[in-house]
Amino acid sequence: MAVELKNIRKVFQSKQSTEKVTAVDNFQLKIKEGELVTLLGPSGCGKTTTLRMVAGFETATSGEIYLDGKDVVNIPANKRNTAMVFQSYGLFPHMTVVDNITYGLRFKKMSKIAISQKAEEIMQLVGLEGFGSRNPGELSGGQQQRVALARALIVEPKVLLFDEPLSNLDAKLRESMRDEIRKLQKRLSITSLYVTHDQIEAMSISDKIVVMNRGKIEQVGTPEEIYYYPRSKFVADFIGKVNFLPTQVEEGQNNSIQLVIDDKVINMEETEDLAVGESVVIVLRPESISLEKKGKGFLQAKVIRKTYLGSYFEYILDYKGNLITVHLTNPRHKYIFNVGEEVDIYFAKEDIHLIKEE
Repeated sequence: MAVELKNIRKVFQSKQSTEKVTAVDNFQLKIKEGELVTLLGPSGCGKTTTLRMVAGFETATSGEIYLDGKDVVNIPANKRNTAMVFQSYGLFPHMTVVDNITYGLRFKKMSKIAISQKAEEIMQLVGLEGFGSRNPGELSGGQQQRVALARALIVEPKVLLFDEPLSNLDAKLRESMRDEIRKLQKRLSITSLYVTHDQIEAMSISDKIVVMNRGKIEQVGTPEEIYYYPRSKFVADFIGKVNFLPTQVEEGQNNSIQLVIDDKVINMEETEDLAVGESVVIVLRPESISLEKKGKGFLQAKVIRKTYLGSYFEYILDYKGNLITVHLTNPRHKYIFNVGEEVDIYFAKEDIHLIKEE
């Protein structure tokens, strides 16, 4: 089922005053059938409110929500053919696993045999075979999450909604569960809208990411587009670690422009978006920067901190009062720079992304 949100706006009345708070503003999004789209952003950016409006738990102040071409803004949640997997799981502690999973089927006219058969199929699908007679309190966090997922899937929704479902799990379990959710979603080809504030989680499971800020969309794109080609400093800074180097566009030759940093010139292909004399910011990811001993690189800096993180060393450099983060991958047999050591930094122009100064 395809999903489309048109000019969605949600305004809440403040409890502390007579003021009104706009939680979601002019939100527009298309989700193709079978696609997994993630709403990503800091707390309070409106992503969960948007999800709840799709589910029918919140009513949009204005705008339209289409499920399979039908506007469902005025249709109640139980008639929308969607299912939600909540952050808190919401399992009934006094019920067995199988009773929790089949709870939604009790309101449908199905025989006990049909319900039992369906439950067995779903438990096998999510890896809960043999757990049907247990209570939720006897399960691990990951197993409880599987129960919540099975409960949502058993009603055969056309759209599956996830509200930060992995935030209560430890890091290792969260990683394995997100992989399982993605495999299951791809296998069932079910349209999904996923909410998280975890950048790595969003990057690893999404067909598309919607970066939100203060109720509005900052950018929509694939994980690669969001990471390598952010449209704003907010997006660049929110997705992973990043370095910003301010510069100015100078006129070049033969359909090129020049960027000048510390008297060093970088020749770039001319783009229609940038004009000569315009202030821009160079966006560089930490893994795109190389370090050389003093006198061999491009710009000079000093190491002020280093941290060993297993697969890479993270260096924090001082470059003329600006902090620059560098990730040196596979460091085991490489030269390790010391704190206080002066170094030269180098980066290829192919790794540069430019953003207009805001």
